[in-house]
Order: sequence, then structure tokens, then C-alpha cells
Amino acid sequence: MLNNQEKNNNRVLALAKFCLVIAWATLVFALLEQPMPVVESDAKGYTISDKFVHVFLFGILLWLILDFWRECRGRISKLAYGLAAVLVFGFAYLCEYLQHFVPGRTSSLADLSFGALGIILSLWLYKKMSLRAQRSGASQSQKPKLLVHLCCGPCGSALSEELKKDYDVSLFFANSNLDSAKEFTKRADNARRVAEEYGLPLIMENYNHDEWLDLIKGLEDEPERGARCLACYEHRLKQTADKAEELGFDYFTTSLSVSPHKDGQAIIYLGRKIGDKMKSRFL
Repeated sequence: MLNNQEKNNNRVLALAKFCLVIAWATLVFALLEQPMPVVESDAKGYTISDKFVHVFLFGILLWLILDFWRECRGRISKLAYGLAAVLVFGFAYLCEYLQHFVPGRTSSLADLSFGALGIILSLWLYKKMSLRAQRSGASQSQKPKLLVHLCCGPCGSALSEELKKDYDVSLFFANSNLDSAKEFTKRADNARRVAEEYGLPLIMENYNHDEWLDLIKGLEDEPERGARCLACYEHRLKQTADKAEELGFDYFTTSLSVSPHKDGQAIIYLGRKIGDKMKSRFL
């Protein structure tokens, strides 16, 4: 789950890559459909540089389309690879066909063949580089995946620095217990600062104070570290465990356990109790 800013950034990047595809396709079309002062003829033969242009133009177009698709969907299926290649080849065929009507130009099977060669080479190279990137990412991510519930910036900062040495850490901000949306926003902003400082992903849950009020109904007058706190600990630990299970984390934990205002032993007890029933274990 991405926060709104990250989603907006992804949309902007996807739009930019789409515009690049359109711009490059327009450039290819303009270059190949431009009238020539001398009529081309297969009888003249061809130059290596002339045919290399077709390899380059259509190879780059396929690469840009695949890059745009990956930005939108996160991965490229075999079907998507095939459709992209067919789309670019169809565009290359259209360009060659229309050249028959352009003064000084003529359709060329050789040009179309070299365009197809560019598509094949680009497809092979893109898949090869994508596979290498995946293997590199997998080798760098051998640490166990840990989801850390973050109650606030101060508790999360030193904790994040320490845990990322041994774990692949993501932060989770889910604190509907806070007494106002203003306080929630203030702490959420500081959670983003921690995530940015330590280069960690941050997952945000929406503020739903009414749900929390229903949870602690009848416990409103309990003191700090009393029964209300125990219900709140358990609720937020369960939220974190469920999110860890959903996203495939190996472990979950919470910064509440290091807060001097909370009952650390009770939090650890509840965390272990919840973790015993989940695939994701409590750390």
C-alpha cells in the first residue's frame, strides 16, 4: 500500500513515460514518411547505416513501451511482451506501407526486416536486463522481512536504525487511538520523516477514531497502562500482524514496546500470543 504522495508520483512518472512513447513514435513516423529527393530502389542496394536506423528506431520504441508497461503494472507477463512486439511490428509495417505513397520513397521488405530485427534484439535485451535486475534485487534482500508498527517519530527513529541492520524493514503507521485528526496528521508527518531519513517503505492506515472508541467502550476512565491500554495494544498489534500476513512479511513488531509510557512486558506477551496464530511471527 502506498501513501497518496507516492501514488501521485507514480502516476506522474507513468504519464511521462507514456508521453515519451508517443513522442518517439511520432518522431519515427515523421522520419520515415518524409519525402525524399531521390527515389529509393532495391536495385541500388542498401547501406548498413540506413538499415541500422530501422533497427534503432523500432528497437527503442519497443523498449519505451515495455518500460511504460512496467511502470503501470509493476511486472510484464509473457503475453504483454508478445503484444508489445506485435504492436511495434504492426507500426513498422504501417510505416513501410505508407511510404509507397510518399514522393521519393517506396516500400521495402528489407527495411521491414531490419525493423523486425530491432524489435527482436530489444525484446531479448530488455528481458535479459530485467532478469538480471530481479536476481540482483533478490540477492540484496536476503534479510528477513519485518513490518514495524510505528506509534510516533521519536520511538521509531532509533528503532529503525537498529533493526535495518538485520532485517528488511517496512514501517506501518496505524494509530486511530489518537484523540484528533490533527494529532494523527502531526504524527503521520513525523513517521514520513523517519521513513525518508532511513530509506524505508511506509504503509499508512486511514484514521478511524470511531472504530477505536467502539473498541474501548466502557474503559474510557481506565488509567494509563490499565485495561484500556491493553485493549489498544492488542488491537494495533493485530492490525500489524494482519498487514504483515497480507503482504508476506516474515515478522512484525511495534515501537510501542520501547516507549517509556507503555507496558513493554504486556506488549511483548500480546505480540507473542498473536504471532503464535499467524505465519508472520512477532519479533
